[in-house]
Amino acid sequence: MSPAGVQELAAKAQQKRDDIARAAEAHTKSLIVKHQQKEAEQKVKEAARQEKIKELAKERKEREQEARKRMADIQKKKKEILKDREDKVLEHMEKVEANLKANRERLSKELEIKAELEKIKYEQAKDNVAREKAKQRQAARELEELHHDLSDIKKVRDDALDKLKRERQLQATKIRLHKDELKEEVFLIQVQNSWNKAHKMLNGWEKEGVVPPLPAHH
Repeated sequence: MSPAGVQELAAKAQQKRDDIARAAEAHTKSLIVKHQQKEAEQKVKEAARQEKIKELAKERKEREQEARKRMADIQKKKKEILKDREDKVLEHMEKVEANLKANRERLSKELEIKAELEKIKYEQAKDNVAREKAKQRQAARELEELHHDLSDIKKVRDDALDKLKRERQLQATKIRLHKDELKEEVFLIQVQNSWNKAHKMLNGWEKEGVVPPLPAHH
């Protein structure tokens, strides 16, 4: 082969090596670019993931804050309800105490009036007895003086019947007054039982820490 041919083959070989080298360099650059693109994408994805994590953390924190706020509102509302019920119970007990005091005062006045009436009736009864005894003595004298007079005898008998009627009326009055006293004693016992029951209910509510709704009182 001539020197020119050898040089031509050498040039072609060099050209081929250059082509291969350029192709390898281009491939390497392509791989580097792809790798850089992949890294950039990973960074973007990681940044997005971190942003998402921050958003979720922020949302979770907001939910926790909202939950704490709702819990605080619930506790506050519960305290307000319990305070309101406690105030109503105290108000009810004050009304009960006021009613009991008013009833005691009324009963005391009624008992004083009844005692005074009883005293008056007793004095009247004593006067009636004295008058009746006087009438009896007078009737005895008249009977002794006019024992032969049938009309006087009839009068004495009528007076005796009237006395018996008055005595029965007086006895009936005493019985009626005694019944009224018994009714007052029963009423006082019922009032005391109602107070004891309300006191026990309040103690039970305080021990349990819960105050049920009260019925309406007029």
